[in-house]
Amino acid sequence: MDDNSKPVLPNGAKGIEIGDFVIEFRANKIVAMKRDTAEHFTIHAGVNSGVIDIHRTWTNSGGHEEHETIFAICRDQIPAILQEMNVAPLELIKLVRRLRLGWLGHRQIGIAWGFLPVEQEAIAMVTYCRPRRKRLVFDTAAFKNQIVIPEYLDDIWDMPDGHFSLWKKGCMIGIGLKCSKGNEWTRLRWIKIRDLTRLGTRLQKTVFEVAARHAIPPEQYYKYPFLRPKKP
Repeated sequence: MDDNSKPVLPNGAKGIEIGDFVIEFRANKIVAMKRDTAEHFTIHAGVNSGVIDIHRTWTNSGGHEEHETIFAICRDQIPAILQEMNVAPLELIKLVRRLRLGWLGHRQIGIAWGFLPVEQEAIAMVTYCRPRRKRLVFDTAAFKNQIVIPEYLDDIWDMPDGHFSLWKKGCMIGIGLKCSKGNEWTRLRWIKIRDLTRLGTRLQKTVFEVAARHAIPPEQYYKYPFLRPKKP
């Protein structure tokens, strides 16, 4: 989130529109808002101040802009938080399972490419950029056109390396990964959506607990003139 960072979105876009919800990536901060409203939430990187903060901004009944700090933490506390959270990657690795085509066929599970565009190139293929505000907008038609559903499970060997989705009775039940090393080997792995959801719930609770221990308490906001405690 600093001025020298690489763009996180394709086509020079500085934001994303998802229905009425908007996320904008500005210099050293991320702003989230409901479209056509004055209220918004900001995550500020604190490059100059040394404090990362999340705050709410709105216009009061008198027409004046107000701010309220929701969370704040000194940037030098980030290494300690990461150290306490270093088990998260291991927890994710534990969810990875071997994927066999025979098992897919027996369970009547299908596969598809294109439902999970995460790389810049993939995102660019299913979005277009509004020129005025430079926001990416999801293109439903383009998204449908780039989805590939193999006729036979064995066709997976002809697909490129990368992630794909697993489907059963119209529901996505997992995320798969195909990786290979030239002509030496090709491996298929997958993770259950249900397992990811459970892990996410556990990690979210852990992140909140760890962050709260390292956060700047509201009673110390007076030390930082840009922080605004909640009004009584």
